[in-house]
Amino acid sequence: MINVYVQPFDKHCKIEKGTTLYTGLERAGIGIETPCGGKGICGKCRVRVDNSEEITHTPHKQISPEEADQGVRLACLLVPETDISVHVGENFFLGGQGEPGGSMLQAQKRSTGPVDPGVEIYFQDNTWFMAWRTRDQPPVPIAWNQSFEPLGLAVDIGTTTLAVSLVSLKTGEIIGSDVSLNPQTRLGHDVLTRIQHAAAPGGLEELTGLVRGEVNRLAQSICTHVDVSVDAIIDVTIGGNTTMLELAKGIDPSPLGVVPFTVDIKGGTAYPASDFGLGVNRAAQAYIPPVLHAYVGSDISAGLVCCPEFFDDTRSVLYIDLGTNGEICLNAAGERFTTSTATGPAFEGMSISSGMRAERGAVEHVSVNNGNLVFDTIDNAPVRGVCGSGIVDFIAALLEAGMINPTGKFVTGDNGEPTNTPQPGRVVVMNDKSWFCYGKNVFLSQKDIRQIQLAKSAIKSGIEQILDRASLEPDQIDAIYLAGGFGKYLNPENMERIGMIPQGTANRLLFIGNASIDGSIQLLIDVRQRRFLEEQLQQMEHLELGSSRGFMERFVANLNF
Repeated sequence: MINVYVQPFDKHCKIEKGTTLYTGLERAGIGIETPCGGKGICGKCRVRVDNSEEITHTPHKQISPEEADQGVRLACLLVPETDISVHVGENFFLGGQGEPGGSMLQAQKRSTGPVDPGVEIYFQDNTWFMAWRTRDQPPVPIAWNQSFEPLGLAVDIGTTTLAVSLVSLKTGEIIGSDVSLNPQTRLGHDVLTRIQHAAAPGGLEELTGLVRGEVNRLAQSICTHVDVSVDAIIDVTIGGNTTMLELAKGIDPSPLGVVPFTVDIKGGTAYPASDFGLGVNRAAQAYIPPVLHAYVGSDISAGLVCCPEFFDDTRSVLYIDLGTNGEICLNAAGERFTTSTATGPAFEGMSISSGMRAERGAVEHVSVNNGNLVFDTIDNAPVRGVCGSGIVDFIAALLEAGMINPTGKFVTGDNGEPTNTPQPGRVVVMNDKSWFCYGKNVFLSQKDIRQIQLAKSAIKSGIEQILDRASLEPDQIDAIYLAGGFGKYLNPENMERIGMIPQGTANRLLFIGNASIDGSIQLLIDVRQRRFLEEQLQQMEHLELGSSRGFMERFVANLNF
C-alpha cells in the first residue's frame, strides 16, 4: 500500500500499488469533478506534489514545463510508487459533503397552494393503512406513528446536480430543500460518458450506488434538520433525464446510447420507492412523470407543470431546458412538439479550460467599460474561473470590445504580442496560440470559445428546426420559458447577441429556474396535475434532429456569433 497525505484536508489515506492517485483518492472519499471521468483528457484533476523531483511527470497540454517542475501533476495519470504528500485544489471535496463550500440546505417553510395529494393514511381495525386515490390498488398496511405528519419527497436527478424538497402532504408547505453535486460527475460530466461507464464491469452498480447514496443523504439531512422521521415520507416524485432515471433504478442504460434509443423505464407511472433505493417509508411509491423520449425525460414533463401557458391552445409557447442536454418543447396553438440537442457541459462551465461551478471567485457577470472588460465574481473574490451564468456575458463582452470577431476568432492586433507575462484584460499569444487573460494564470482559449459556439448553435438550430416543423416564425412566438438551475442568471440580450436565441425574441424570454423540482413538488401535492399531464402529453410529437432535413446546414450556419 502507498501512504498519501492530502492537504488542505489534513487527511491520511492508503491506496493500492499500481492504482492512480485519482482512483485512490476517490476510494478514500475524496472526489473531484472531471468532465472526462479521469481519462487523462480534460486536465482538471491537477494536484501539486511535494518532492517533485522524485515523482514521475504526467505530461499534458494543461501543464506547462514550469508547472511540472513545481510539482503539478494530473491525479488520473499519476501512479505513485512511494509514499507522497499532495496538495489538492478547491475542486476536490470530501465525499458526503455535497457541494464544496458548504450545504445548500434550506429549512424555511413556504406555501405551495391547494393540497390534493395522491395518498391518504387512515386507521382501521387497530391497523394503519395507506390508500392510493388514483390507482386501482387495494390499501396496504403501513408502519406508522400517529404523531407523524404525512410527507412527500420531490427529487430532481440532474446530470450535474441533485435537488430534493420535503413537502407536507397535509398543508402543502415546503418544509426544507437541499442541493448537492451529483457524485456521478467524478465519472464523467455527460450522459454518454455515464452510459459508457455503466457498461464496464461493476460500473452500473457504482453509478447507481452513488446517486442513491446522495439522494438518501440529502433527504436524511433535511429530516434531521427539521426534526421529522424519514418514515413519514409516503410519496415521492422524481424528475430526471432518462439516463439518470435508469441509473437510479439500476437499469442498464446502454440501449439509450445506440439507435433506436430504447427506453426501459416507464413514465406516467409509480414504482415502489425501494426500486430506487430510497430510504423512506417501506410502503411509499415513487411517481415518474411522463417520459417523452429517450432524451426528453421526466424532468421536462415535470417542468411543464410550471408553465401552464404551454397548455393554452390559443398561444404559441417555447419551453427550453438548458443543461448538458438541451430539451425543447413547443406548443403551436394546440400542436405539440419536442426535441433535444446535445449542448454539452459548456454552459455549466465544465468543458471550459478555466470553467468552474458557481463558487467563490467564479466570474458571474461581465460588462464593458471604455473598451475594457469588467468582471464581477462571486463574493467579489479574485478571479479563479468562469461559471455557466458568466460565460454568455463573457462572450458578448468580447464581441462588444472587438476582441473576438463574429467567427469566434481572437482579434490580436496590438494586444496580441507574444508574451511570457500575460496581463489580465488582454489577448495574448503564448506558444503560438491566442488566449484571453482575465485573472492571475486564468485564461480563456480559442478552443473554449469554440465549445460555446457549438453549444449555442445546437440550441438555436434546435429552436429553428422545431419552429419550422410547426410552420412558425420567431415573431409568432408568444413566450419563451427557459428552465435550468442557472438560467435565471443569464442576460436575455446577451443570449440574443451571441446567437443563442432567434433575433428579436429576448423580450419574450421568461426564466423559471429549476422547473423540474418545482414541478415535482406540484405533482406531489396535487394529484390532478398528474392526470392532466399524462393526458396532455399523449400527442406530443418527437422531432429527431439528427435525421431532420436541413439541421446540419443550420447548425453550421449558426456557429458564428
